[in-house]
Amino acid sequence: MYLDKIKASLILGAIGDCIGSSYEGMESTDNVDFNKEWLPTDDTQLTLATAEAIIKKKK
Repeated sequence: MYLDKIKASLILGAIGDCIGSSYEGMESTDNVDFNKEWLPTDDTQLTLATAEAIIKKKK
């Protein structure tokens, strides 16, 4: 169950990052284009790299 929560937090964090990337660098008065492709940012890449490093260190 503990690992399920970790996996879920990583997946949901990546989803939130993809959605939030549409807003990154925008003014509050700008319109968001929800039809563009949602891609993860470096935040997700660094989070996954950190998780992988922790797993490797534990082995």
